Amino acid sequence: MKLERIEAYANIENKASNGSLAKAGYSFEGCLRKRSYINKQFHDVNLWLFIKEDIE
Repeated sequence: MKLERIEAYANIENKASNGSLAKAGYSFEGCLRKRSYINKQFHDVNLWLFIKEDIE
């Protein structure tokens, strides 16, 4: 299977998850406002990408 991109989402307040994604080589793409719905509330999430060109 050939992958072109891997997307990861992390709550903007979760510094550990965001830090782990950055350390793993993911690129920060931006914030998706009100993307996640948890406990009857909408939450903003950060979008992180890892694309094929990042490892070539």
